[in-house]
Amino acid sequence: MKRLLVMRHAKSSWQRPGLEDCERPLNERGRETARRMGRHFRERKITIDLAIYSTAERSRETLDLLLDDYRRPVLTEGRKELYLSTGALMLDVIGGAPATAGTVLVVAHFPGVQEAALTLLGAKRGGFADQIRKKFPTGAVADFHLHIHDWSQVNGAQGHLNDYILPRWLK
Repeated sequence: MKRLLVMRHAKSSWQRPGLEDCERPLNERGRETARRMGRHFRERKITIDLAIYSTAERSRETLDLLLDDYRRPVLTEGRKELYLSTGALMLDVIGGAPATAGTVLVVAHFPGVQEAALTLLGAKRGGFADQIRKKFPTGAVADFHLHIHDWSQVNGAQGHLNDYILPRWLK
């Protein structure tokens, strides 16, 4: 069994319109969201073995702030191809994670995070599955348990949606 946390980067800033899209940082709300998610993972005793993130500034900053409040060492891997990737490409990247990683967190962008989550959901309906189909907002996390032994099996795997966490639901 593997656990996959699929996260959309937190809210980005538009205060500097001349910046390239991949260089946009988080705004203050986004920074607080990232910290809140890190505290949530720590308080729930979620063990993250590997964090794979898009190298875009807002994804990198989301992960950095999340890990500051998570307060546990995590192996991290920046992947340029996750910037605005499809869900299929995201799952291919995750498929390269080492088998020793029990839980992988991926921090990337819309629509790839939603597409990856929908692929893992398959035809499941109701509750959180319907919410993910409707919207995958900034800072949100879909928490999947996957019945696989190796990450190379993630593409095509059906996952059990353990939780769907929106930042506004956390204190």
